[in-house]
Amino acid sequence: MPVAVPLNLTEGFDEQNLKRVIPSWLISLVLHGLMFAFLMLGFHRQGLPDGDPNSREAFRDAGLVIKADFGAGDKTRLNEQQTGEATADAAVDQNATSVLIPETPQETDSAAATRPLLDLPKTSTIGATGQLPLDTPQGSGKRPPVRTAAGGGIRSLGPAGGGAGIGAPGGTSFFQIAAQGDHFCYVVDCSASMEGGAMGLARAELMASIERLDSAKRFQIFFYNALVYPMTKNGNEDLFYASEINRTFARQFINNQQPDLSTMHKPALVAALRQGPDVIFFLTDGDVPELYADDLQDLKRLNRNNTKIHVIEFGKGPKLGPSNWLEKLAKDHNGSHRYRDVDALGRG
Repeated sequence: MPVAVPLNLTEGFDEQNLKRVIPSWLISLVLHGLMFAFLMLGFHRQGLPDGDPNSREAFRDAGLVIKADFGAGDKTRLNEQQTGEATADAAVDQNATSVLIPETPQETDSAAATRPLLDLPKTSTIGATGQLPLDTPQGSGKRPPVRTAAGGGIRSLGPAGGGAGIGAPGGTSFFQIAAQGDHFCYVVDCSASMEGGAMGLARAELMASIERLDSAKRFQIFFYNALVYPMTKNGNEDLFYASEINRTFARQFINNQQPDLSTMHKPALVAALRQGPDVIFFLTDGDVPELYADDLQDLKRLNRNNTKIHVIEFGKGPKLGPSNWLEKLAKDHNGSHRYRDVDALGRG
């Protein structure tokens, strides 16, 4: 029978004996567990609000802040983008139904420089019949000329501009008919019958007459055939001051007129009377078609400014036959009538 031998635990109990009794992995597990417990306790206590260790309030959301180093160009683009977004938001909030209207492009200096000096009219503002309302201004709804209280004529519509006139201070002359005044209109026939020497003579004398005007005087030119062609600059058909630049416009306008079509006298005379000038120089090479008594009476009613109408009649050879409506027109308006032999003028 085996005999029990008492075990003396203190005898021979050293580190090696301890390792045999408690395995090393168990010791490591216990130590790591304690460390983990302390860490969890620390995190839990940091999440609790101050002064309330038992609070169950939810943790606040946390995140990382990243600071980017933008270059100068990046900052500019970022500012522009933010400014554009803010402007767009403000526009939407202010008026959700507003419509953006594109800006009209402005004419550049180079484009303006390429425009022609004169806007040469292609069609007349007056019908071929010449039947205009007697109490309304010519054509496109313009107001009638404004008369001054004294001295007649129409009131200045703008500054005189540059350039000194080279003519007599009192007025000018046209085919040796001298006239005084401040405002002059030239009505010149450019129908097909004026082709050749007659048109050349008319151009030359017209330019010379305008050059005689002082810069304080005003003028307008109406060429006509079956239509009426007023001198037009930037849409303006009023009387122009005789400045150097306007005389340049006039020379270009005169040189661009070519004889064509048939003849309608009355519409051009009506257009000139609407300007309320002091003097009208009327040049034509034919008394046909004739203006009848009713037509002449209409012109007298339109002449509310006591405008003088001087008539220059072109013909070939000596004037023969009785007086015609051209002479009566000049007499009705206190003007002069002159017959000019185109052949004789050409030889001279």
